[in-house]
Amino acid sequence: MKTAPIFAWLFLGLTWSPLPAQEVPDWSAWSHTQSLALPQSGILRFAIPAATVDQARQDLADLRLLDPSGAEMPYALEEMPRQTPPPRTRLIPTVEITDGATVVSFSVNASQGRVITMTLDVPEKAFFKAATVEGSGDGTTWNTWVTRVPVYRSTSGAAQLTLRNDQVPAAWTLWRVRVEELGTPPVPVTAVIVEQTRESPPPKDETFPLEPIREESGDETRISFRLPAASMAVRRLALGTATPLFERPIRLVAREFVNGALVERTLHQARLSRVPGAEGLIGASLEVVRDTRIEPRELTLVIGNGDSPPLENLTLEVSGWRPHLVIQMPQPGTCQLLSGNAAATPPHYDLQSLQHRLQPVTVTVASSPLLPRAQSGAAPDEDLSAAGLPLDLSPWGARKSVTWEPPANPPPVLTIEVPLDAEIMAGSNEGLTDLRIVREGQQYPSLIDQTPRLASLEPVTEILPPGKNPALQTWRISLPFEGLPLCGLRCQTTAPLFDRSVVLYEMRQEPRGTSRRDLGRARWIRQPDHPAARLTLRLDARLSGRECFLEMDNGDNPALPLSGFEIQYPTRRLLFQTTPEKATDWQLYYANPTATAPRYDLALLAPQLLQARRTTAQTGTGERLNARLWGGAATGSAGPWFWAALAVMVGVLLFAIVKFLPKPTDQSGISQ
Repeated sequence: MKTAPIFAWLFLGLTWSPLPAQEVPDWSAWSHTQSLALPQSGILRFAIPAATVDQARQDLADLRLLDPSGAEMPYALEEMPRQTPPPRTRLIPTVEITDGATVVSFSVNASQGRVITMTLDVPEKAFFKAATVEGSGDGTTWNTWVTRVPVYRSTSGAAQLTLRNDQVPAAWTLWRVRVEELGTPPVPVTAVIVEQTRESPPPKDETFPLEPIREESGDETRISFRLPAASMAVRRLALGTATPLFERPIRLVAREFVNGALVERTLHQARLSRVPGAEGLIGASLEVVRDTRIEPRELTLVIGNGDSPPLENLTLEVSGWRPHLVIQMPQPGTCQLLSGNAAATPPHYDLQSLQHRLQPVTVTVASSPLLPRAQSGAAPDEDLSAAGLPLDLSPWGARKSVTWEPPANPPPVLTIEVPLDAEIMAGSNEGLTDLRIVREGQQYPSLIDQTPRLASLEPVTEILPPGKNPALQTWRISLPFEGLPLCGLRCQTTAPLFDRSVVLYEMRQEPRGTSRRDLGRARWIRQPDHPAARLTLRLDARLSGRECFLEMDNGDNPALPLSGFEIQYPTRRLLFQTTPEKATDWQLYYANPTATAPRYDLALLAPQLLQARRTTAQTGTGERLNARLWGGAATGSAGPWFWAALAVMVGVLLFAIVKFLPKPTDQSGISQ
């Protein structure tokens, strides 16, 4: 007799009932709703619609389910399965070389379950082969596991040596791997590492649509995207591209709030590749991660391009587990699923603790589009975008207007992202502590997204006449703004063979005259058998003015023709929140050398900014408000008014000394 389901039904019958009318909570703080048509009664399990998951909080704690009468319904949020990594066993195989192939044979312990992956241990540094794997339970009947899967390793480190098939239920004990030579010498296979599991094959992966946002940043491509849920059990996250052949390093990163700023944390690193092989085979390693739990929901995939062009037509595909709800439905009907309340506290239903004793029926629900709800009161997020105290703007030296295109269906609170351009980065303090977002004379809470990004501009260049040393070749590089922080200089040349030392420097005006300050050095080498890559000089310096000089030592060689100069500088993003009604008259103030970092209620603001969809703003032309402040805001160097005041003070001091010194006397004692 199955007592658990009977107990569960009795418990639910006693504990579940709609809340009395006078105790129904005020749902006006929830911003969105979605109608769900439940097809039958009983204990049901269904997937939460993707639109609601996307609108809800990261932990889904703001979900509320209302029955057809509008009363709150208890539910259990089904926990995503915690995957335990299967044990890995290293086996020494029997290797036999036959016509055109190497056959690797081994056996596994059937008590450990079925094989889901096998990795070939090949010490060869560079090769490309094709592997076909067969399994057998008796040594007579052989079953194909995978067919002609490319296995390879390149000189740059890109590799694909793991074969996978987790859908085969049979626990075969005998295995053989046929490694085709493909017209190249055979490679040794010293071991096979297998993963086995006793679990049944997983259900077919559910693939979720992603809406990636692509951004080119220097020699990197950044793809930001949002998983269907936080703490997601990801079966597979893979990259797609139309680029036929490539090898690129990648990083999967997440942003988090640390010490008053948004910073990046690296979750995973790998090398993705698509390499050519013989007989038309293409080896591909495009999986970013597989069979892992990813806690953050907002992620960015960073692809290092080096000197190669960015990958074409990038796509991302994720498959895994969608969060589910378990409910008791007295009768078929249409319920409302509420979401979008950042201040909601997690519910505590008895059904959650009873979940493991239930046997729900999985159903498919028909859902309406996600719709905004009529707000009967102020949105709870309003305090996050409330104005601070009035700000005395006289110490600020510059400002820019901030504008954006209103979204089609704006949420109650907009999250605005302001890219900081070269003019702002040049005019602001080192730590960007002087940035203030202002409307009608009041500053609004904001924070800086410290995610490292690179931007570039094309400077004006000029070759200077030879100096005393004819071996030195110098270019004058002029920038549009003073005090710009520099990350790198890039250029190109058509010369096929050279070895040159270069230095980038600036000339600084100081009280005692002009002095030279070196910003960075490099050695540029090109050989005929290497591709003509761009010449790069890495920098980490800030200019004091607008000009710098690139000096190249040619020795006894002819001068190199350089072209395509590009200056790279770091950039950041400023984030703030406001309501759709306050969409105009925004300004960003900067260039205040005495400003310290503002102290807002960032602990409240940061979680919303991390998971909110952002609206990108544009900044206008910089407006100088105070020339005296502008001259020294960025670099800390003294302006002309400072030196004029210092000269006056020195003159007054000399006059006082002359005035009050005793006058000299002659030998008779009479003052002259």
